[in-house]
Amino acid sequence: MVCNKFLLWRCILMFLCLPGVVVFGDSREETTERRILYNNDDCNWFGMLCYGETDPARMKHLLEEEFVDRLAESGVDTLSVCLWDRFRSVGRSHITEYLVGPDSYRFFPDWQPLYDAGMDPIAIMSNRCRQQGVEFMVGMRMNDRHDDERFPKGSFIVNNPQWHLKGDPTPAGPGRKFGTRVDYTHDAVRQEVLDWIEEFLETYDVDGIELDYMRACHMFAPGTGAENAHKLTEFTRRTRELLDQAAKQHGRHRLQLGVRVPPSLRDCQFLGFALKSWAMQKLVDYVCTSYYVRTDLNIPVEEFVHLLTDTGCKVYPTIHPSAGFQSVPFLDGGTKVDIAGDLAIYRAAVSNYYAAGADGIQTYNYQHLAENHGTRAEDYSGEQFRNALSWIRELRDPKSVARGNRRYIFFPLWWPSERTPDGPPEAKNECGCSYQSPVVRLERGEVGNTGRLNFRIAEELGMSGRQVELRFKAIGLRDAESVAVTLNQFPVREDILSRTADRFNELHFATFTFPIEGELADQFVASGNQLEIRLVSDSDAGEGDVTVADLEVLVHETPGSSKAPN
Repeated sequence: MVCNKFLLWRCILMFLCLPGVVVFGDSREETTERRILYNNDDCNWFGMLCYGETDPARMKHLLEEEFVDRLAESGVDTLSVCLWDRFRSVGRSHITEYLVGPDSYRFFPDWQPLYDAGMDPIAIMSNRCRQQGVEFMVGMRMNDRHDDERFPKGSFIVNNPQWHLKGDPTPAGPGRKFGTRVDYTHDAVRQEVLDWIEEFLETYDVDGIELDYMRACHMFAPGTGAENAHKLTEFTRRTRELLDQAAKQHGRHRLQLGVRVPPSLRDCQFLGFALKSWAMQKLVDYVCTSYYVRTDLNIPVEEFVHLLTDTGCKVYPTIHPSAGFQSVPFLDGGTKVDIAGDLAIYRAAVSNYYAAGADGIQTYNYQHLAENHGTRAEDYSGEQFRNALSWIRELRDPKSVARGNRRYIFFPLWWPSERTPDGPPEAKNECGCSYQSPVVRLERGEVGNTGRLNFRIAEELGMSGRQVELRFKAIGLRDAESVAVTLNQFPVREDILSRTADRFNELHFATFTFPIEGELADQFVASGNQLEIRLVSDSDAGEGDVTVADLEVLVHETPGSSKAPN
């Protein structure tokens, strides 16, 4: 048996995987379920169901039984519905205009039939949630970047160009422009938002507010977040005061305040989100860590858990219906990775999050799991969406997650050099911070012929009967060349490293796979792993580079092999 310095980790992980013990210090009992927060964003399910309806009784039925009741039956604990966006809102207001889209955009219905009948869609949903034991939160997109005819802006934005945010670091895509955001350094901007919150809380009896800072994440000019953080802290304090005031008005104990923020403390600090201060002052009750529309299995959830320890503030990482981009077929025209129909990927993500101490998860744009991304009301009665809702109850239970197959994927969330593998793998994420893309370029020759991919899998892989396979792709590798692979500095033997020649249209690439078992499984470290690939090049192989990407680890559970995670 080969002795190596990682053997100690094996012993530690065996201990940490005992019932009631958690890898990153979570003290929950093994049987404790996590909470599920369902964020129904602007492209929404409840609006689609009622689009085109004119019968108020039918609209009430859809909101109660086809929306709230189905979420309650699926195991959702908290429902956040986006009711304020671009200084427009759903509901009665003297401050903002009515949030209604163009006739061609089916997510924003006309609620007037309900109002004419003496009913209110917000009151209907919040009351039904209370009957079903589901928290009803008011979702607010704090600085939406969309700027096309589908997303009309409120007059506050249109009439005050002097308060528009300058220096958006997020590039526009082909045929699509981004803006117009507002700059929260201005007192008038923050006050306008607070005025609406105060009016809403006086009008409606809800369970709290969720401030969505990820649609999109810049409240201040890029690079000025840290120096303006005190302004957001004061804004958060005043929001808490309004919530406490409303709690007294409605005879409630405490109304919740949640925030959606980037998935690393570095990004939060850069943007001006002083989470520790917010939590220590008891201003916020939960934090949802999230990228814009991407599920990332590598996010350091334990950073937030440790930061917020003893504050009472909960941590809920977010899952999305997409997970970045694949190099294949991306290099040939490409597409965003759609994971909406892959429960195994969601299991892998939440398994990592729970091991890091997460109190549960939030779903975001989960309604996009419906057929056709929910562009028609009938999409929500289809088999695909019914299955997706049934997953929620499983995803809240760590023991159920451990019994199913898991697919850990580590694809680029952003590509360097305008989404191509050219140049170094350093890129910028949506926050404007550096992002190390899980893509490496191997240069032929003595220098630069080794690359490393970092990834997290916070579970024990060497259990009897469990089958685990790691695979990755190499693009530009010639027949006369090969690669040498090490996992956490432990060499992968050539006899178990298989190589197949694959092709997508005109793109040729090699797929490498090897089983993770025995001594290889002993090398895994819950807080992070490293795969090192070295190019073994023939002297006559020519020039150019080899791109390595699309790292995946597949965990297949066989009967009797699974063990509840921490």
